[in-house]
Amino acid sequence: MEKLDRMGVRLTFFILIVYFTAVSGLSGQSLQGKIYDKETEQPLDGATVYFDGTTALTITNDEGFFTISGNGNSSNDLVISYIGYTTYRISNPFAYSGKAMKIYLYKSETKLDEVVISRSPFSRKQLLEVFRKQFLGESKAGKSCEILNEDDIDIYYDVSNNTLNASADNALRIRNNFLKYEVRFDQLEFKLNYYTTSIAAFDIRRSAYAGSTVFIDLSKNGAADKKRLKSYLGSSAHLMRTISNNNNWESQPFSLFVGDSKINPSEYFKVTDTLNVKKIRLIKVPKAMKIGKDGVKTMEKTYFSVFYKNADFSGMEFVAPEILVDDNGNYAPVYGVVFGGYLGSLKAGDLLPRDYYESIKDIINK
Repeated sequence: MEKLDRMGVRLTFFILIVYFTAVSGLSGQSLQGKIYDKETEQPLDGATVYFDGTTALTITNDEGFFTISGNGNSSNDLVISYIGYTTYRISNPFAYSGKAMKIYLYKSETKLDEVVISRSPFSRKQLLEVFRKQFLGESKAGKSCEILNEDDIDIYYDVSNNTLNASADNALRIRNNFLKYEVRFDQLEFKLNYYTTSIAAFDIRRSAYAGSTVFIDLSKNGAADKKRLKSYLGSSAHLMRTISNNNNWESQPFSLFVGDSKINPSEYFKVTDTLNVKKIRLIKVPKAMKIGKDGVKTMEKTYFSVFYKNADFSGMEFVAPEILVDDNGNYAPVYGVVFGGYLGSLKAGDLLPRDYYESIKDIINK
C-alpha cells in the first residue's frame, strides 16, 4: 500500500500472510498416517508433521508412521515437511479423521541459481541485515530472535523493479529468546519493494511475506507467560477479536478514529455469525476532509486510525469488503486487512501460535 502521512508520521503498510485456508471450529480429534517417498515408496523416518501456526507437532518413526492430536486447535492445514522434499499441505485435515492416511512426498527439484544480468548494488551482508530487521522486526521480541540456519536463505535485489527478494528451500529455524519459542518457518516467500533503488527503511513502498509456521515451546514453568500475554494485548488478533465481538467500545482498550474524529465502530462495521465464525462487513467507507492547494475542501477515502490505550498508533485499511474472524482473532482472507504504524511494525518476531488465545482467555475475560 502507498505511504500515508498523519501528524507528521510517515506510514508504510505491511502484509503478513501466514498460510491458512480457513478459520473454523475446534477439534480434539487425532490423525494418523504414514509418509512415503513417491519414487521409491520407502517410508520417510523423521518427517515433521504439524498443524500450521500451532504448537502441535510430531515426527514420523522409522516406519514413516505418525499420530497427531488436534489438542483443541482450530482446523488449520496439516503440513508435512522433510528436508530435500516438497512440503505437503492438507486443508481441512479432520475430514480424514478415523482413516489411516498415506502421504507421498516428492523430492525437490534441484534449482540452479538464476543468473542476474544487472549487478546488485548491495552485498549479501547488507541485504541480510535488512532482511533481519524487516522480517523479524525491531521490537524486543524481534531483536531477540536468531535465525539458526541463515545460510539457507536465498536473497537478491532486483534492480529492474527495486525489490529485495528472499526465499528458503528448507524451513528457517528462528529462536525467539524473548517469547521463548523456536519457530519453524517453512515455504518462506519475502518481498520488499522500494520507491527507488535503495534499502533504506524510509524508502519501502510495501512489504509482504508468507509461509507456514510451527511453534516449539522453550519456556520452562511458565517463565515466558507474562511476555507472551503482553505481546498479545494490542496485537492485530486482539483488535480483530474486539471488532468481531462488537463489544462495548467504551470499556475496550482500543479506540478507532477517522481523521480527527473518534467513531462508533458499529457505524462502519456490521458483524454477523456464520459457520462458527464472525463475519465483519464494511458498511461505510472511511472518509476525511482534505484541503487542496486551491483551498477547496473535499471528502476523500482514508484509513482507520487505531489507538491502543491511547498510545501505539496504527493505521488500518480494509481491502476486502468482508472478513471472517475466528475466536482466536485469526482472520481470512489474510490480505483483506493491512496495517501501518505500530501494528504494521510487528513482524515474525512477534508471532504467537494462532491458538494462543485459548490459553489466556480466562485471564482476558476476568
